[in-house]
Amino acid sequence: MNQSLERNISEDQPKVFLYSPVYYTSPGTQMRIDLIRKSLNFYGIKNMLVYEEQETSSQKIYHSFLTENLLTKKTFWHLIGALLARKLCSFSKYSRTILLFLDVCASALPYLRKCFDKIILSVEDLTPRYKRFRKDATKRYLEIFVHFAQYADHIITPAYTLTYELRELGLEAHTVPIGLEPYISPEEALRRNLPIKILHAGQLSELEQVKVILNLARKYIVFVHHHGKYSRILDHLKVIQNIYKYRVKTPHDAVRLVKIAHLGLVLVNRPAYTLSRLYFHIALLQPIIGGGVGPWIREAKLLGIDIEHYNYERIDQIIQNYEYYVRRMHHIQHKLMIPQVHIDLISLIRR
Repeated sequence: MNQSLERNISEDQPKVFLYSPVYYTSPGTQMRIDLIRKSLNFYGIKNMLVYEEQETSSQKIYHSFLTENLLTKKTFWHLIGALLARKLCSFSKYSRTILLFLDVCASALPYLRKCFDKIILSVEDLTPRYKRFRKDATKRYLEIFVHFAQYADHIITPAYTLTYELRELGLEAHTVPIGLEPYISPEEALRRNLPIKILHAGQLSELEQVKVILNLARKYIVFVHHHGKYSRILDHLKVIQNIYKYRVKTPHDAVRLVKIAHLGLVLVNRPAYTLSRLYFHIALLQPIIGGGVGPWIREAKLLGIDIEHYNYERIDQIIQNYEYYVRRMHHIQHKLMIPQVHIDLISLIRR
């Protein structure tokens, strides 16, 4: 656990203590936490983030074949919860309010009640959906999760669809979207030059994504984030002149490279509730093409985002009416800007 911040903070400074076990292993979670911290700073709420510098034993178990078996046992939840709380309670001298990111962190809530006055749990996803548990295991997991999550003073989620699902389980939750910072203005977006350029900012984790990118590269320039299970395939396709691979540590670092792209390409066929890359494309005022399955499709609609089909004809139509689509994206961008998009979280902290 990174405690370097602890040495630089006096006891009267932070008012909110944030913890995430996956801050550096999950770019989406990192983006969400960084934006929330910027909103907290804007409203004058001092904060401190603690994260794991390397994979813990609990994380190794989470990513192993044992996950489904162990996380459906209440005794295991008590074990990992007690161990986590032992680490986190040492930080209660800096803040009496704690914000935890990840559904499994609910295991620590009964123990954290002894050292924190206010506990906020951010449920980014539900493990059974993410790990594709069997039906009976999912039912057992959710029963245990609800038992532990009830110890939170407040529960937040990044997705309206996930909030609705938690409410169906009997948990009151508040939607606090990921949010965004505008990277460019409409005027700058409308100055993008031809030829048409398309950005795929996510991991290449599905073979279908590679197929679509190769097809689009026959006619358009495609920027591809060189990361993921199938990214190496493109290393052996040097004949494809229209594919440009890039690799950076953070979305912010990528902006200067990919802001010239006209469109964002999102192709996801996994059960994700929300996608940080949607916010990334909106921040860049890039109309989104793509498709897939999962609750993220419904979430995009709830946010007012249209996912246009990725065929040649539709792409050419968007470019022909590009100002209309950019202005529409700008309207959505304004709604999702920090800090106002996080105002519900600010209210919960100050309550």
